[in-house]
Amino acid sequence: MPGDIPLIYDENGSRVTSEESGPSASAEISKMVDWSMALDLNIKDDDKISAAFTAHNINECSLNQSLSSIKRSPLFGDMEVKRQHQVTDPAVQLAIWKSGWLKKAIWHQWDTSLPMPGITVEGCHWSWSLFMAAEKGLVMLGPFSLGNTSSLGGIRRILYGLNLLFDWGATTYRDWFDKHIIKWAEKHNPAVGGAKG
Repeated sequence: MPGDIPLIYDENGSRVTSEESGPSASAEISKMVDWSMALDLNIKDDDKISAAFTAHNINECSLNQSLSSIKRSPLFGDMEVKRQHQVTDPAVQLAIWKSGWLKKAIWHQWDTSLPMPGITVEGCHWSWSLFMAAEKGLVMLGPFSLGNTSSLGGIRRILYGLNLLFDWGATTYRDWFDKHIIKWAEKHNPAVGGAKG
């Protein structure tokens, strides 16, 4: 059912299935991550968001820090993938991305109290971190080991952790999204006399 099913998007905003290819292996640091997990909004909620954004500049009409086709997707988890022994640290890339979301949330005066998870993959090693708003910016807790793909037990731990993340996205994040972002959209809907901005 829309709104309850987490989706996975690649860096170009395309929906991903397990048969599709992975992220590009660029050594450059950009402002985007390789993968994101998001809720699939139902039409009613998407219409509320669209109506609230009608009074905004085109670059502000996004639920996340992306200006690509995934800009209207409520992202609840992000992933950065690097080959082992690359110069760039995937945690840095993830922190840049999460910092962009924090700036977006502050700009729209959205609640920033919910910690946002992120996953880094470096070679066969998977880790997770939590990113939280603090008085002077963004705080990262982690990275914590999620597992590795060099053993069956490690793969099972990764799958278990991803399942927990999807469950968290469909419950805790969805509750937060309804309480803060959907309510914000209803409040800022010009069609019903809502405020601008």
